Amino acid sequence: MCFMFWGCFTWAERGPCYCWPSETAAMKKRYAAQMAQYNKQHEAEDKLTWEMETAMQRL
Repeated sequence: MCFMFWGCFTWAERGPCYCWPSETAAMKKRYAAQMAQYNKQHEAEDKLTWEMETAMQRL
């Protein structure tokens, strides 16, 4: 059994902590399809946004 743990710690306080269980093969396949669909729908807009922000930083 394995899991992933993410937490946030600062000098004065603790942030939220999350534990994720391992993904099954079916879950990985479903999430890969969801990411591919999202990327197909948003790639052009996200690329343009990234290019504009990068160009402004370089100026």
